Amino acid sequence: MPILSYRRFRNLLSKCILNGSLRLKHINLVDQTVFQDGREVNTKNSKSFMTVFFPVDAIYFVCFSTWVRFLREEKLFGPEDALFPRPQRQMVAGKFAFTTLSREPYANSQKINQVVRSAFQDVGLHPYTPHSFRKTLAKLMNDMNLTLEQQKAWSQNLGHDSILTTVSSYLPVTEERQVEVMKDLRSSFIDPSVGGIGSTEELGLSIY
Repeated sequence: MPILSYRRFRNLLSKCILNGSLRLKHINLVDQTVFQDGREVNTKNSKSFMTVFFPVDAIYFVCFSTWVRFLREEKLFGPEDALFPRPQRQMVAGKFAFTTLSREPYANSQKINQVVRSAFQDVGLHPYTPHSFRKTLAKLMNDMNLTLEQQKAWSQNLGHDSILTTVSSYLPVTEERQVEVMKDLRSSFIDPSVGGIGSTEELGLSIY
């Protein structure tokens, strides 16, 4: 993969993990937030919302902020320019080659999906798409033992009005997993010697 393409992919990957936006003006590195303006960004139902960078490994923010500074300081991109611009062809030694960046974003997500899928395949992994990272973030929420308020905030940060959307769309439970979870709960709360939750004396009950 060419150096420029690799650099763009690496930071595209970090952005997929953190959250999504298309223009530099939507990025606030100081507050570590992104304003996803439904009038300008491809959000579901043209919804506008503020997101905060998720609490993932710091390397993702380092990669992402490096990319933003590269565009702003080296490429002199302005607020209206694309966060992940298309590569631009130029004539080099009589042939067209992708040697620089356009200031415009991709027309749709098809090319981005292709880049991400190909990068995984190149190292022998399943061809995941950017949407897989949203599932990763939902799974991380589930694994962090958060309060209900924290889970709701996490869900909203994904752009979901209801936490039920996050749970039903990204945290499916198979019947086999349901049985496994419920058995684990029984073993945690039930006294195996009596097959129930303690004895009748412990529960203050009478059988007469």
